[in-house]
Amino acid sequence: ITTMAHLLTLCTMLASVLIYLTYRCDASIPQQCMECLQGGCEDVDPKDCKLGMTVTNMCGFKVCAQGPGEQCGGRGNTLGECGLGLKCVCEKCVGCSSDNLICYYNLNQCRKYRF
Repeated sequence: ITTMAHLLTLCTMLASVLIYLTYRCDASIPQQCMECLQGGCEDVDPKDCKLGMTVTNMCGFKVCAQGPGEQCGGRGNTLGECGLGLKCVCEKCVGCSSDNLICYYNLNQCRKYRF
């Protein structure tokens, strides 16, 4: 095989690696964050939140934490993230809020998950 063939093979391999890396890096940025990366998001002040607490979302911005019994979860936590002391179960924040000690344990919404 000639030197020209080796050079062509090397260029093809390099191009393939570059295409793969470009795709891979772009795919690592969640679709929900694209708007934020273009300057469409900013951190929320905890004083503006119902619970008075913020959590850091998947894009790295502070958003209001969800309180006991409030909606949470979804793909990429688009429905919200629970505050400290709470856990997202069946798309509801359950447990006791560390901030105001209000508790929520109604798990009747889980029927669609029961077998």
